[in-house]
Amino acid sequence: MLLIMPVDYPPTLHNNPQDTELKAYNSIKGNMRNLRRKTLQALLEAPHGLTGSEICENIDGYVNSVKPRITELSAVGHIINTTERRKNTRGRTEIVWAITEQGKRAL
Repeated sequence: MLLIMPVDYPPTLHNNPQDTELKAYNSIKGNMRNLRRKTLQALLEAPHGLTGSEICENIDGYVNSVKPRITELSAVGHIINTTERRKNTRGRTEIVWAITEQGKRAL
């Protein structure tokens, strides 16, 4: 299924991106929809939610590619911050995310 995102949703780039940021963005932009879908599917299958790190592990994704997709999905209401927190493997506290009804319909 197609994941609907607002047409005018801005890319996650800085106002004046460096050449390396543009190169990284161009290398992933074709895969962004797939990463969003995989993120939603992972959350759908996780009744207790997942942290960003857990999502990355679950979908075998890179943190620098997946976490911006989490931000995008949150911004459009497909996922929510549960207010629960869990520690990651480095001992850092992370937000636990959950899929919304809107997110389920997007799958």
